[in-house]
Amino acid sequence: MIKIRAAQYFRLFNELQELNKKRLIYTCDLALPGTVAEEFGDVEIMSDDSEPSPTKHLVQICKSCHGFSGRTIRKLPFLGLTRFYQYPVSLTDYLFALGKAMEEVKKDLKAMS
Repeated sequence: MIKIRAAQYFRLFNELQELNKKRLIYTCDLALPGTVAEEFGDVEIMSDDSEPSPTKHLVQICKSCHGFSGRTIRKLPFLGLTRFYQYPVSLTDYLFALGKAMEEVKKDLKAMS
């Protein structure tokens, strides 16, 4: 079980849905996790083998975003897009770029501390 902030997961999930609507990413077969229980702003996600790998990847990104402000999380989808020169991109490639953007932001925040 991975425990993450509901706001982080659903904000990124909604941003990905929006990028799919705008045709910047394609095959957005990202699904809400099988078991989602909202309690006090947290979401518990049961991670099992039946979940699609893009969902697991997004969960891992959210887990790594622990401590980020809402503003920082909101910038991540844009920072992920800046790594590409041609659109649309696959969801898998985009999630990889989003993870790299998250790592860079984390490194920048650590350097500022």
